[in-house]
Amino acid sequence: MVTGEAGGSRRAIVFHGDVMNTTSRIENLTRTLGHPFLVSEDALARMQGADAYALQELGPQALRGREAPMRVYAAAMRG
Repeated sequence: MVTGEAGGSRRAIVFHGDVMNTTSRIENLTRTLGHPFLVSEDALARMQGADAYALQELGPQALRGREAPMRVYAAAMRG
């Protein structure tokens, strides 16, 4: 990930890189797949406390700008 500062009189912190692009693509899938919270298989493997969530595997999803599909899960708090 690369961070930078952009703008003249109105400055903003901007982020660039594969992680940010992938996150944006997964966020866009929330509308397409109809689930408000999605997590990639890679992120899920690194996440502590994943057992607090009910997970529904949504299978491999094609993401714009990525060669291989990414396995995605819908996540919801356990009741």
